[in-house]
Amino acid sequence: MYSYDTQKAIVDIAIGQLYILKSASDLRNPHTRQSDKSTIKDKVLLVEGKSDVKFWKRIVSDTLFIDDVKSFADSICALLNKPTNNKRAVIGICEALSVIDQSRSDSQSTFEKWEINGVIDRDFDEQTFGAVSSLHVTDTHDLETLLLYTDSELLQRLIDAKSYGILITNEQADSAKRLSLQMGLIRMALRSLPRELKNWFYLPQRRKQNSYRNQERIDYALLNDHGNFDLMQFLRATNNLQTLQDRKDDQSLKEIERLIIMAPVLKRKIGSDGKWSDSKIYDDELTIWRIINGHDYLRFLRSLVPGAEKAYKSDYQADNALEFDLIQSYDTSRLIKTRLYCSMQQSNLFD
Repeated sequence: MYSYDTQKAIVDIAIGQLYILKSASDLRNPHTRQSDKSTIKDKVLLVEGKSDVKFWKRIVSDTLFIDDVKSFADSICALLNKPTNNKRAVIGICEALSVIDQSRSDSQSTFEKWEINGVIDRDFDEQTFGAVSSLHVTDTHDLETLLLYTDSELLQRLIDAKSYGILITNEQADSAKRLSLQMGLIRMALRSLPRELKNWFYLPQRRKQNSYRNQERIDYALLNDHGNFDLMQFLRATNNLQTLQDRKDDQSLKEIERLIIMAPVLKRKIGSDGKWSDSKIYDDELTIWRIINGHDYLRFLRSLVPGAEKAYKSDYQADNALEFDLIQSYDTSRLIKTRLYCSMQQSNLFD
């Protein structure tokens, strides 16, 4: 399935849940010499989801209509071996095409006319894919945290624009940041769990097409223990999402808590009693925003700010709407200072 917006001259193609955003090209410039046209490629940007498409439409211009877009989609599909998610699909395509570019010399190659790049969230797994020059990674954990990290006035500007009449204090923003940072560290620690426990923990999320649909059912206010993330409450909330046959008793949950606390990433950050250290976890802002999950931050903020339910509703669709509002309110001039922008600029993705 694909669509073409004649007003904005941008093509979006959906292959399953993989979104492709077409970017700028000069192939149809009437002043381009015929002999030069064969050396100019269409630039195509692969992204992970709808919010990414919306964001990059604000950044990357487009002037070209692709009249053979279906063959492009079919060719891309042939490269994929049932990717587990959108991110793996983008990585797989860029890695596969990188090999093709190096090994094929015939000018009639299926991908001869396209210069394909991908943008992905850093998450916690930047080391799980090879160094591919066409693959560009966010400086921070994800797109939401990149926007928040580079534009410190973004949230309040968004709220003012929506006339919600809400004031986010520095204390509330700092508290949401600390809680989501601690939760991010717990997410990292989960990787050290034995496989069977790791599988148990993520089982409810795998039952849904989108993992955040289940996590949205967790009341983030209950995870806040006087300004610190409550690990046991999180385990209990996760346990409640399990089917009856998969639920653990209290003793098993305490053992899982003990195993998580023992993870190297939590050393000197949380005690054996589950209490967090009072000292500052990290000084470097970039390190902090690489650990924080944007969804976690916004949900903690929603739980901390009185009246915030007007802006931050509890259902998943409203969560998406908030992401879109953040994207629309973002000061795009802030992006220029990021490593992501520099990486994409080296691939000539900007005018």
